[in-house]
Amino acid sequence: MSLFWNIYTSNSEDFNLAIHTAQTHFQQIVNMRAWSERHHGVYVPITKSMQPNSYLVDPLRDVTTTNGTKLTKIDSAYMTRQVAEITDANSEGVKIHLTSLKPIRPKNKPLEWEKKALELFEQNSRMLEFGEFHKESQKDLFRYIAPLFVKTRCLKCHVNQGYKVGDIRGGISVTLPFSKANKLPLWIGHGIIFIIGIIILWIAGTFIKSNSNRLKSTVNTLKEVQTQKNNFIVSLNHELRTPLTSIMGFTELLESVDCRCSEDEKSSYLLQIKHSSYHLLKLINELLDISKIETGSIAIRCQIIDLEKIISEALEMMKTQFIKKGLSITTTLNSTSLQVCADEKRVTQVFLNLLSNAYKFTPAGGKINIQVMAQGNLYLKILISDTGIGINEDQQDKIFEKFHQVNLKRDEALGGIGIGLALTKKIVTLQGGDIGVDSKLKKGSTFWFTLPITCK
Repeated sequence: MSLFWNIYTSNSEDFNLAIHTAQTHFQQIVNMRAWSERHHGVYVPITKSMQPNSYLVDPLRDVTTTNGTKLTKIDSAYMTRQVAEITDANSEGVKIHLTSLKPIRPKNKPLEWEKKALELFEQNSRMLEFGEFHKESQKDLFRYIAPLFVKTRCLKCHVNQGYKVGDIRGGISVTLPFSKANKLPLWIGHGIIFIIGIIILWIAGTFIKSNSNRLKSTVNTLKEVQTQKNNFIVSLNHELRTPLTSIMGFTELLESVDCRCSEDEKSSYLLQIKHSSYHLLKLINELLDISKIETGSIAIRCQIIDLEKIISEALEMMKTQFIKKGLSITTTLNSTSLQVCADEKRVTQVFLNLLSNAYKFTPAGGKINIQVMAQGNLYLKILISDTGIGINEDQQDKIFEKFHQVNLKRDEALGGIGIGLALTKKIVTLQGGDIGVDSKLKKGSTFWFTLPITCK
């Protein structure tokens, strides 16, 4: 999908560049005509290539100077035709054509595409230009036409044709050679992404296979593992490719010599690259953490820490997201002491994971409540409740398993690859705590975890 979007964007940029170029040529002709009309035409010597305009009705069309030089007047239309003849002589360059649905001069008869455009102009007064790409004799061209409107001075020659001021008299077409941007870099770039995806599939397949030996007790378990593997591969490929495509696309746009981006647009593109990079880093870190836990190499450094500080900092980090979505956040601290024995960095990670889930699965205008209470004399219990979509009862025991996603399409659209809750559970249990969920479908969920108050 991203490939086709990038091709569509490239084609749009080609069209914009082509139509702006054609508009420039058109405006040059219009300015030349305006200059000629301002001076009521200009006199030039009569030559073999510059014969009097037989269509111009003017008693002073032809004059002779005191030294005997014969001059003829050329008006704006005749001047345009002269320019068009010059462009026609250049077979490879820009071509100009003055045309009309009711031409006085036979050579001004419209081509078929010009005729269709002029008819569209007359049918739709809001349509002020027409442009399209065209291939002719193996040459890539861009064809453009815009209308000319009848002015008071035009009636001198055209009143007998039934025109009145404001009518469309005809138009000027511009045909220019234009080669579209080479799409090969886009195909190569997405080919690289595809190769990365294959590598990711291989890594993911190897990783899952190495952990599936414990699940061979029954055929049903093996089938479930295979399903989880496929879902994980799809999610991982999507989650990694999306930020990579975003980074590549915005980087190519900023590097493009044709980029006419404002400073605000450039800042926006750089911010998108930054967010995509952070998202990619978060996914990689989660994969590394899962790998470290599986190999027993993750470091947990427990000490007495303040839960109130962690909760406050996490809420501040996500404050903007909550405001944009219109979520109401409340905290209830039902314990005289909020100190626990745990790894501050890992507890922050756990809390942010659960808070992010509450944010993702709670619709706009919903509520999230954070509560801390004592559980006996040995533990504090932290609860994150939301008014979100809830979880089916038969799924509540599975959501802490690696690569499990309750609804693949929905969860993939909201972001995630099915390892966040599994990682969260591992981190909590490594610190001597427990974790669980209480949920009702369409009513909301309460995720909770416990941490020891004292260090052993």
